This record gives sequence, C-alpha cells and structure tokens, in this order.
Amino acid sequence: MPVERVAELYGSADVAVLPRRDGGTSGSLILALSLGVPAIAADVPAYRALLEDGGAASAGWLFRGGDRSSLADALRQAAARTRPGGLICMQEVDLTYPWSHPQTPLWQQITTWFLDTLAKAGIEARMGLSLFAGFRAAGLPEPQLVLDAVVEGGPEARTWLWANVVGGVVPLMERFGVASGAEVDPATLADRLLAELQTADGFMLGPPTIGAWTTRPAD
Repeated sequence: MPVERVAELYGSADVAVLPRRDGGTSGSLILALSLGVPAIAADVPAYRALLEDGGAASAGWLFRGGDRSSLADALRQAAARTRPGGLICMQEVDLTYPWSHPQTPLWQQITTWFLDTLAKAGIEARMGLSLFAGFRAAGLPEPQLVLDAVVEGGPEARTWLWANVVGGVVPLMERFGVASGAEVDPATLADRLLAELQTADGFMLGPPTIGAWTTRPAD
C-alpha cells in the first residue's frame, strides 16, 4: 500500500489498534500519534515508552496483546471509543512464509530463530489471517481488506527491515534459550543478510501485511 494511502487511512481513523507484542518498532504508533489518532496498543516496551514514559498516556491505552482472543478484545475497546460511523483500522502480518529466495543459510537461521521464539512466547505468527474473523467476533461489520508486501533485490534491498525485526526480539530469544545476542549480532545483521542475497542473486520478501478497516455502526 502506498505510504500516502496508509497515512490517509490512519488520519481518517478514530482509533488505531496495534496488537503486536513481538518487540517490534513503534513506527505505526508514531504515525498514529503524529496524526492525532488515539491508539490502543499491546503492552510492549516500544509502545509503553511512547504512551507512558513519553507522556502520551492521554493519547492511547495499553492492553495485553498477541493472540486471537486479545484481538477481538482490542477491537471491542476500539469500538467503544469510536463515534458511530467512525473508522476502525488494523494492520497485521503473516510471518510464516520464506523471507528470501533462495533461502540461504543466514536467512534460514534467522527465520527459524524468530519463529521458534514467537512459538515459545505464545505469540501468534499469522495474526494477519485472523483480522477478518476478529472484526466479526468483536461485533463489528465485515471489514474491507488489503494485502501488501515488500519484495526487493539488488544492492539497495532494505535488509535492515528484517534485521530490525529480528534484533527487536533478541531479549526474548535469550530468555527462551533460542539464540544469544552474540549469535544474532544485530549490529551487522543487515549487511550480512544483504551480502548473502547478492551472492545468491536473490531477493527478500517483506512480511505479507493485511490491512483491515470498517466503520462502527450506529447504536
């Protein structure tokens, strides 16, 4: 989805719902707050730093997120804070497909580490596929849906996108004994991923991202 379209959807929303708790970055929350859109976000450090430590508590709420039941609960919270006719948006990913082609050793390793960590933490890796049913379970109208993914190769491929995602879960990896920070080496990971892609004449695939939005019906 073009950046302009994402900003347009966020700006039209009454509430942004951010249910991920995999330790990722806070770009979606920053975008929502910059557009004056209150957010309901999973209670993870990146989001907590903005809403509580950053003094923006009046602009959003934290909740325990990361599974399908919490998805519907978060949407109910969003609906309760949305005016009739207001727009409710959510965006989630599917992380279980190959992250690169071909699957070189380092790409295979980080994918395995990442998915093993999510499984041990009880975090759903395919939340994007739950959005449609989640909106329905929350008592909301069927949402409109859109699918988008980044696919890039060559020397300018943004392998830092995956390096940032993987680096963000290193504390969880260490907690569950999946991998150590030294093994992951986040500081050099993007360069190593890019080097493998170029050697294999391959390309990277960003996570298929599913966006969903609907309007709150009149009471």
